Amino acid sequence: GKVKDSYNNNGSCYIINDEGDVYAWGWNNDYILGIGDYQRNPKKINELSNIVKIEENGENYYAITENGEVYVWGMNDGGQLGISSTNKQEVPIKLRGVNNIEKIYFGYRCVYAKTKEGNVYAWGNNADGSLGIGNGSDEWIAEPVKINGLTNVDDIYLSKIDRGVYFKTKEGDVYCCGYAPGIQVKENEEDYYIPSKIENLR
Repeated sequence: GKVKDSYNNNGSCYIINDEGDVYAWGWNNDYILGIGDYQRNPKKINELSNIVKIEENGENYYAITENGEVYVWGMNDGGQLGISSTNKQEVPIKLRGVNNIEKIYFGYRCVYAKTKEGNVYAWGNNADGSLGIGNGSDEWIAEPVKINGLTNVDDIYLSKIDRGVYFKTKEGDVYCCGYAPGIQVKENEEDYYIPSKIENLR
């Protein structure tokens, strides 16, 4: 088929054709290319089909299918792949616990997946409670957790200067969690660990 999209990350190259197949070639540092060893010419990744987009965060890759499934592979040194381990994943495998995913977002070594309905799942580094799952420990969450009480999300914004996360709903409201000085002041520290609405802002 014809080329629909292409990606290049530090010499690792990918193309998606109009049939949703993915081909890869180039450098395969630490075997994160998804097809084994270094490839001079494009080689099909057999584990992937019906792919509409590939998101990447350094050495971790997330391929989204037409029906919203997610396949992941890469270094996974902090559990960013969401596969319940911190082991390197050399070939794509399906991410369990999420479905109907529309877009992937990346924060401070953490990952957010937004569904087509507007629900959000998060995993990875929970520094300052930035995952929005209700606790402020800096532990690694190595599998997707649904953010409760947050619905109809239209977009997600990650702060460039701190670990604050902002969720914009389709109605135009904005919710935030994590450490975001100057934007929100909470009476209780625990209130930073779940998304809360920023009042008087639409």
